[in-house]
Parts: sequence; C-alpha cells; structure tokens
Amino acid sequence: MARVPEAVRDLKWNGQIVIDATNDSDGTDLDGRTSSELVAELVSSARVVKGANTLVAALLGSDPHQAGGQRVIFLSGDDADAKSEVVKLFEDAGFSAVDLGGLATGGAMQQVGRSACRPQPDPARRVSWRHEVTSRPRPSGTEVVTPAISPLRA
Repeated sequence: MARVPEAVRDLKWNGQIVIDATNDSDGTDLDGRTSSELVAELVSSARVVKGANTLVAALLGSDPHQAGGQRVIFLSGDDADAKSEVVKLFEDAGFSAVDLGGLATGGAMQQVGRSACRPQPDPARRVSWRHEVTSRPRPSGTEVVTPAISPLRA
C-alpha cells in the first residue's frame, strides 16, 4: 500500500468508479481498516469497488468459462450503483460476480496476504484464513451463492 498514495496523488476522480485490485501484503499500515477503505479515503471523490484482486492476471485475462462453469470474481463496495456497473462489466466478460457487501465487511473477505489477518500480539495465536463459496439450488432453478471466510488455527 505504500505506493498507492503516490500513484493517486493530485488526480481528480469526479465520481468516477475506481476498481481497487490492490492487495496489501503487510497490513501494519492499515490501522484496523481494510486496504480498500484506505484506497477509498485516498480517492475520496471516486466510487470505489474492490474487485479483481483474488485472481492472478493470467486468470483474469483467460477464458472465465472452465470445466463447464464460470470463474467467480468477488466484489465489494459502499456505492450500490458503482457495484452494479462493475458487476455488469465482469459478467459481460464472462465471470460470475459475487457481491460480498461493503468495503469494511466484504473488503475484509477479499484481502489477500498477511493483511487478511489483523496483527495479533501473541504469535501462537496467528490465524490463517480459508475462503469458501457454497451454493445451493433454489426451487426456481437459480443458485444461492454464499461466500464465507473462516479462521484456520495454525
């Protein structure tokens, strides 16, 4: 995250949508916030949607239709209209978009790297995270997709 402030300094966003695909590998500079909340502060006149950060570039650029299914892209943000536009962008590209909620809760589920685990004073209490997505069919034939993040004790 150290280079993000420099990258966005003096830019005028004027309500544009910013897709935050950053991952903070350190987490010590977030002061209890998600990296996306920090990005939203840095580009305060923009509408921030966290997304495209959980897949490597090669997967983002490849065909999202694999093994009879679609690759999933997770999104979060505090602006519903901005999220709708980003969902459409990714769905038009062939991805299945899953809205995880706002930047605080959904952004926490999307954080990749050590920042996904808040610093803990006792190294014996370190936690790793497991991301799961479960789905169940509805009577109408559509699916309910439920993302979850749960701690795994190291």
